[in-house]
Amino acid sequence: EVNDAYTQLYGYSREELIGSHFSMVLPEEFRAYATGVHNEFIAGAVEMPNEWTVMNKAGRLIRIQAEAIRVEEDNDPPSKLTVIDVLE
Repeated sequence: EVNDAYTQLYGYSREELIGSHFSMVLPEEFRAYATGVHNEFIAGAVEMPNEWTVMNKAGRLIRIQAEAIRVEEDNDPPSKLTVIDVLE
């Protein structure tokens, strides 16, 4: 799921975001690291780093603070809910 504020911040439509890898909004040099942090978080790590530089569809860099919550429901694999605040 993606809310309207997320689509507006990044400049992508819901259809472009849903089903795409979350790292598409990161500069290329951070994608492998962020994927590793994500995988560790899903596996049970306590918390991910909370400040990131992200990139909107037009290529503009944006500094954000992110907070992640692991969601575990019945028989589904764990997932992550991320809440962000723009820092600049």
